[in-house]
Amino acid sequence: MKISQILMETTIPQITNHLIKFRDDTKEVIGKSALGVLACESDDPSVHLSRERLFVSHYQILESHGIKDEKIYPYLTGNDFFWDYNSELSRIIKTLNDSYNFTFKEIGEFLDVTFDL
Repeated sequence: MKISQILMETTIPQITNHLIKFRDDTKEVIGKSALGVLACESDDPSVHLSRERLFVSHYQILESHGIKDEKIYPYLTGNDFFWDYNSELSRIIKTLNDSYNFTFKEIGEFLDVTFDL
């Protein structure tokens, strides 16, 4: 399954500035970022998130979906997309989620149309 489809089908509440957030003293998930969703939906258990593991490298998340996180993707700056090929895909996803406040669906559509991912 393409990562764009995973994001477009996600129904969990979206958060910013964290991969995943839990309610205090419980295992109830409050929300996930776009990269957090991709980590949790990976087939690789080494990137799954939990109360005990709140972080995994962004490179590992994308690699677990068969995507190389190399500096070949357009860079986002200010209010515009700067098409200088020097950025990692994980940074683009994080920027769309945290800085631009794109919804999961919008991030998924962007990844599908722009990169066919």
